[in-house]
Amino acid sequence: MFDEVCLNAAWPRKPHGPRDACVALLTALAETTVLNETTVLDETDARNSFREQAHSDRIWISSDMFRRWDDSYEGARDILAGLGALDAADGQVRITPLGRWLHTTTQRARPTPGMPAEAVVPLLAAAKSPDDVAAVLTEWLPDRLSLRGDPADRVPALTELLRAAADAGPAVRQRIVDADLPELLPALRALRDMPTLAPHLAEILFAYDAGHEPNERTSRWLAAESALATLATDGAQAAADELVIRGGVEAALGGGHPDEAQLRDAVAAFVAAGSAPRRFQLKVELTVLSPRPWRRVPVPTAITLGDLHDVIQVLFGWDDDHLHAFRTASGNVYGDPEDAESEYRVALYQVLPKKGAKLTYIYDFGDTWRHTITLEAVDTYDDADVTAGTELAPVCTGGRGDAPVEDWNEDCDGDDSVPFDQDAINARLTRVVTGDGGKDDTGEEIAVPLHR
Repeated sequence: MFDEVCLNAAWPRKPHGPRDACVALLTALAETTVLNETTVLDETDARNSFREQAHSDRIWISSDMFRRWDDSYEGARDILAGLGALDAADGQVRITPLGRWLHTTTQRARPTPGMPAEAVVPLLAAAKSPDDVAAVLTEWLPDRLSLRGDPADRVPALTELLRAAADAGPAVRQRIVDADLPELLPALRALRDMPTLAPHLAEILFAYDAGHEPNERTSRWLAAESALATLATDGAQAAADELVIRGGVEAALGGGHPDEAQLRDAVAAFVAAGSAPRRFQLKVELTVLSPRPWRRVPVPTAITLGDLHDVIQVLFGWDDDHLHAFRTASGNVYGDPEDAESEYRVALYQVLPKKGAKLTYIYDFGDTWRHTITLEAVDTYDDADVTAGTELAPVCTGGRGDAPVEDWNEDCDGDDSVPFDQDAINARLTRVVTGDGGKDDTGEEIAVPLHR
């Protein structure tokens, strides 16, 4: 409840600000009252202690951390008072027993720059989302996201963490790799002889055109590592959703992964229970036009946002010549902006957690073609084979409204829009999924294949 209240109080671009401010105020009150052997502080002392604690925690205090409050101290104070974590009346502030418990709980999950790497590993294992992982690494790696310090100075710290995580299980290793830190490659190079880290190094070297494509054995090992990490983090359903579009569990076995038997048994139990991979029915609306053109498309739940970008390009006939970005309800940004997270590191089910959830997609930052993606329904692919894998092609099942012609102006020949043609869209979607790249029958370029 604490995290939800803080998130609701945040602006989309600063989703963690209110929580950071509340934690800083709790820490300031808990530690100051113990140090001064008192239970109550006046507002001025509480505010000063809050500022000192925020500075110690490297939290940038600003007037735009909260939606409703211009003053970050008052915002944190009022939220905590509303939760019963502190009493604030008559110019005095007192932390309550509930507040002390909340302080202990939040502190237990927070690393410090001097914490040994072995103590950080359990925090990464307990993280519930990529945001939680980023918060742990941000607080532990010195100056990770500040302008101070050279990333090269942080390589030894990340090397220490990777060494500690080498035998901690797939989830922790995968979370560190997926954080995509600039120090990752040199840290992995230093640990190239460790058998649970060497495959990740091979994959990253290939991604940066600095090494050969991983061989089949390494690819199978990596597929098992990814699926096992998903199994540990999100459960058997999510692991099956991932495996079915990546060759099935058969493509993840035989690579020598130490835990592949666990993956095989989990999939066998999933299939024996009569379960099936999930399918999301999405409605994609182009919201900058009136009436709004829209398209409906069912997709596998485990495709990445990068894959969804390819699908949307086909749905509206975009040429993929411009930058794009996704923004979640919590304010996270994925895609092309410089400060965005990788759209290939997050699955669709992670950003659309329930029916009715929405996601924003912006294409062409000049014309700003804004799309709203809504999760309308969740069902299953009952005939999908989780063991051997099944190609699950997105299919446009409906739509309305013409799509605008990209970069059209009055000097262009032809109309400024293209009528909705469901058959043509589905022909292109099939070619996207099968990887039949190049140009279609009209000579137009088509999108790149899914599941890169």
